[in-house]
Formats: sequence, structure tokens, C-alpha cells
Amino acid sequence: MIWSSEARRLLDQLLAYVPSLLRADVAEKARLGAEANTREQGGTEVEVNTAVEALIGVVPDRLRPRIREGLESTVIDHYR
Repeated sequence: MIWSSEARRLLDQLLAYVPSLLRADVAEKARLGAEANTREQGGTEVEVNTAVEALIGVVPDRLRPRIREGLESTVIDHYR
């Protein structure tokens, strides 16, 4: 499946907020989930929102605040 460059970049940036012991597993599950959601919606390219939703859906609850912080800082940096 094709990923938009923005979706791939943002997912990689947000994965940095996941502890290294969990990162590979979370990354794989998020990628598979994003691609499945894109297919279900009839799409051919994973977009940013789909990638973020998939990551939030698979990251353990206790890590969601870290992901939120990472997302906020990434979005703020993007618009500076």
C-alpha cells in the first residue's frame, strides 16, 4: 500500500515517543491497522489522519499522553 510522505514521516516521528522495547510491535500494528482502514474506506493511499488514528488505537493507554504531546509538538513545529 502507498503511504503519503506526510503520514509516513509523522508516524515515524510519533513512534519516537514509544519506548524502544515496544516500538517495533506498535509500529507494525499501527501500519497494518492504517492500511486496513484505508482499504476499508476504499482508499489506495494512507493519509495522516488514518496513520494517527491507527497509532492511537494500538498504543497502550499509559503511553497515549506521550503520543498526544508528540503530536502537539509536531503540529506546532510544522506551522512555525
